[in-house]
Amino acid sequence: MTIFLVQGLNERNPSHFHQLETKCQVNREKILYTEGLLKNINTLKENLIISKSQLPVLQNAIALQNPNTTDMTSKQNKIIELTNHINFMFNAYKTYKDELLHKHRDIITELESILSILITDLNVWKNNRKSMISNDAYDDFRQITEICQNFASNICHMWPQIKKMETLLIENQAENFIPEDHCREMKTKIIMILKSLVNQTFIVDHQPCQVIKTNTKLKKIVVNLLVGNIFKNHMNPSVVKVTIINENQAKQLYNDPDTFRMDTCSGEILNNTTVMEYNPSSKILCANFVNLQLKKIKRTEKKASESVMDEKSALLFSTEFFIEEDLRFNVKVR
Repeated sequence: MTIFLVQGLNERNPSHFHQLETKCQVNREKILYTEGLLKNINTLKENLIISKSQLPVLQNAIALQNPNTTDMTSKQNKIIELTNHINFMFNAYKTYKDELLHKHRDIITELESILSILITDLNVWKNNRKSMISNDAYDDFRQITEICQNFASNICHMWPQIKKMETLLIENQAENFIPEDHCREMKTKIIMILKSLVNQTFIVDHQPCQVIKTNTKLKKIVVNLLVGNIFKNHMNPSVVKVTIINENQAKQLYNDPDTFRMDTCSGEILNNTTVMEYNPSSKILCANFVNLQLKKIKRTEKKASESVMDEKSALLFSTEFFIEEDLRFNVKVR
């Protein structure tokens, strides 16, 4: 027999659902506002380029004309009007740019704050569910899932803005329409926030009993990605794999999941892969393991005073989610 690890209990109760919903909505409105700012910047950029290209044409025409003609005066007036218009657009662009940079920093700060609260509530819900502390586990799950999906949608609405800023940066390096360091900082933070959200919402919904035997079929295990709504149109179906790891590997995964590497597994499991399917009603990606069976377990050598019951193992579920090359996430949960 193999004993499986159970994580510790956090006895705090979930309490921020309504506040989080409000925060997500306010954050979404700011993101939509910055979309408008970015469109204004792009429009001004295009008009500035056109106007600047017209200026030397008029200047060259004046240089070739008799200075005493009426047409000369008309062209000079056009140059003055065009120059004033260029200055006006440039000042408007600077105003939009300064506001955009300020709003973006505000949005990132809010996203990080919401994520921190959301992770706390997720951990509380997970522990309450395991320990059967809360009688409202399903209602909590529904509310948390909805907030996670709204939050994920906010993040994904920011991503096109990042890509647009990168395009502006590449096309107009000399003009400096968007500061390079701002674009780089925004991209890094958005990726980290989304990565953390995906990791936290990849959960084992139904887990097997703590003690299982070899050559015995396990009870059904369900693995969910709560934010399946952001991946449904962007990837081939993800395949979830389950492997068995020893106690030391489980501790390494818990202490430093980002650097965890599984060199060897601690046993062999039959029927250990399945495809995640999208549920349109719940907007969750779901993988069902219905025929898992532990075929064999690798055991370490024991001292005379030790028994196999002292040796603990854990089931590790892993997969990859993909939107585009910069948004590729390898996730693991036990």
